[in-house]
This record gives sequence, structure tokens and C-alpha cells, in this order.
Amino acid sequence: MYVGKVPGASWTVFISNHSTYVPVCRARLVRTNSLEGSSGAALSDTEYSPVILDRGMHDGVRRILFGSGFEFWLHVVLFLDAVSFLSHGRLSQPLDRFILVDVDDVFVGRSGVRLTEADVMVRLVCYTC
Repeated sequence: MYVGKVPGASWTVFISNHSTYVPVCRARLVRTNSLEGSSGAALSDTEYSPVILDRGMHDGVRRILFGSGFEFWLHVVLFLDAVSFLSHGRLSQPLDRFILVDVDDVFVGRSGVRLTEADVMVRLVCYTC
């Protein structure tokens, strides 16, 4: 599960009660009370679908619809998987994913470059998801 801010201000979400549209991923809206200066955030119980699969029951064409661009890294991964899924594996990338961590950034002494305790905690939380 990804928890955090997503890039961009313009997102389209899909809500459907028909069986031809299947959610590929789900998201919850986090609203902050910026008018009162509160740093607390309220989590909405409603789940939205920023990416859906149109199973093609009406026109015979299966497609995957994205509600935003590819600035969000998860959409890039979902796009690659969608191409593989829709082409029945003929167009696919290997499933091996590599993450490069530049370890010497931990020891750099300049302010703004060095990892802080909060950076480490975010990475720890992401690895345990």
C-alpha cells in the first residue's frame, strides 16, 4: 500500500456500479483542514478508483483507463503491467524490479542532502508494506 501525496492537482477518479468496469487500484482521499491551520488530516472512508479496466462487454475492446498522467510512479508500473495483460503476455517486461539506494547520502555532511531520521522512518514503513 502506498501512503503519501501524489503529484499533480488534477485527477479523475472512476466510480462504477456496472460489472464491465473493474477497479485496478483504489485510493482514499485525505483532506486536511488548512483553514484552521491544523496539521491533522481526516481520512475519508470512500474508496475511489484512479485506474479501471473496461472489460469490453459493450464493444468488444478491452482497455485500461488512467485518471491522471504518468508523473506518479505507480501509474508507470501499472501501465507496463496493463500492456502485458492486454497483449496476453506478448508485449511484456520482466517482473524483476531494482531500486538503487545511494548509501553515501547518509554520510554526506551538507544540510539538505543528508538523510534525516524522518527519511529513514518513511523508507522503513515503505519496506514493511
